[in-house]
Amino acid sequence: MLIQEYLTGDELTVDMLCDNGKVLYSVVKRNEQMVNGVAQISRVIKDSYAEDICSRVVEYASLCGNIGFDVKYSQY
Repeated sequence: MLIQEYLTGDELTVDMLCDNGKVLYSVVKRNEQMVNGVAQISRVIKDSYAEDICSRVVEYASLCGNIGFDVKYSQY
C-alpha cells in the first residue's frame, strides 16, 4: 500500500526505456481519467521539463530497463 498526500493539478506518466543510465526512448502521457489511481484515458504530450527531470533520475541511479515515473504538477 502506498499512502501520499493529495496534490491537485495535472498528473503525468513518463515511460522510459533505459540502458545503464542512458534514456533510449521516452514518452510522456497526461492522465485524463483515473479510476482508483489507475489511468483509464491518457494523451501523449510533449513535456520537456518532466522528461528532463526523469532523465536526470535515470542517469543518477544508472537505471536499466523499462522505467515508469508518475509526475504531478501542483496548482499551487
